[in-house]
Formats: sequence, structure tokens, C-alpha cells
Amino acid sequence: MSIYALNGDIRNIVWVPKTASTAFTKNSVVGFSSGQLVNQETEIFGVIKRDVKSTDADYALASNVPVEVWDPTVLYYADILNGTAAVAATHVGNKYDIDIDTAPTYTAIDLTETSNKVFLVVKVLSTTQVVGYLIGSQWNDLS
Repeated sequence: MSIYALNGDIRNIVWVPKTASTAFTKNSVVGFSSGQLVNQETEIFGVIKRDVKSTDADYALASNVPVEVWDPTVLYYADILNGTAAVAATHVGNKYDIDIDTAPTYTAIDLTETSNKVFLVVKVLSTTQVVGYLIGSQWNDLS
């Protein structure tokens, strides 16, 4: 499960240091803590563009990894968190939380949570996938 730009519309890739000894899944949302990347559900910086596994040579290092910086003009495909309600037309136009699980690591939209409101649903693709925008926390004050 992941979030990825519609039609590969990647606009801004930057290389930033990851937190050492932390697993990341490609196309999961990330943010910063103490100047290094962490899996992040609220203050989103972007979408990591490579897996980081415990078997990687740089796993225990704060090495640089590619991150697609979120852009409020880019549409993203997103999976819906297992166990939440099926997507319906009534979800369009609403903002929802993103959930990151660690076993295995994945990113998905949680249709039952609206405390952080970091993903705006604009189209239903199926009962398990939507299209929408990643929204920085500063945009939530506009609703």
C-alpha cells in the first residue's frame, strides 16, 4: 500500500538524510525529526522514493535518500487502510488522515480519522483506492 503521483507526475526530488536504523517503504509519506527523515503521518515533507530495509548496507547510517517533496498541485493515487469503510462518493471533497503501519510498513488513507486531515479525496477509483492531494498542515486552516 502506498501513495504515488498520478501518471508519474513527479516534480521535485531532493536527497535528504534518513534516520539511521529505520525502515522505510518506497512511496510512503515522510517528515522530519531532529533534521532526519522519519515515517510521518502529520507534518508531511514528501514521499520517499526507495525502500530502506534492515538488510541494506546503509540501514544503520544517516545516508541521503530520494524524496519527492509534496506539491499541492500534484494528484496522488492512494490506497485505503484495510479495515476501514469502503470508499463511497460521499468521501469526495473531504480530508482524511494518513496511517503508517510498520508490520509491514505501508501508507494508506484512513477514512475513519479526520484529526490531521492531510489527504483531500477528489475522485473514487474503487472501493479500495482514491485520487487526491497531499495537504500540508498550513492548508488545514483554510477549511
